[in-house]
Amino acid sequence: TVTNNPWTSQYSVGIGTESPDELLHIKASSGSTQLKIDAVSGASSYLTLSENNTDYWQIYHDQSANGLGIYDANGGAGHAMYISTATGNVGIGTAAPSALLDVEGSGNTEAHFMAGSAGSNFDMRFGDNANKWAISYNGGTDVLSFYNNGAAAHVLALEDTTGNVGIG
Repeated sequence: TVTNNPWTSQYSVGIGTESPDELLHIKASSGSTQLKIDAVSGASSYLTLSENNTDYWQIYHDQSANGLGIYDANGGAGHAMYISTATGNVGIGTAAPSALLDVEGSGNTEAHFMAGSAGSNFDMRFGDNANKWAISYNGGTDVLSFYNNGAAAHVLALEDTTGNVGIG
């Protein structure tokens, strides 16, 4: 269905609906709705997000490496995120992630891990499936600690308010 949109004087296209409320409105009569972008063999598929004929972001399937990428198409950061379907690796700032999570940047690169609200705790766990080690922040006591989960003991604790360091 094609209808005239009185607010923009543009036409709207509806697939599965007689009253589209966007320029393109796709509605399933039941179940899930899919939009398919199908490239020819050997080519990648792209969805480009633009404003006033300036491309800003691309979501794409990289056929050469069979990955999914989100790309800054306006000359900014380059690859914002990339998922390699061959390895399962996720890259932030790289299209070639070499680890399960590979974060790369130019110059100083920071990663921020924040608890959801004041007084909340945050843990990063390391080790095999036993979660042997953790770096833990206790928002209630303002203590950062290195914790051995296997021994259920703090190995090193740093208290923010007093500056005290606990070992063992």
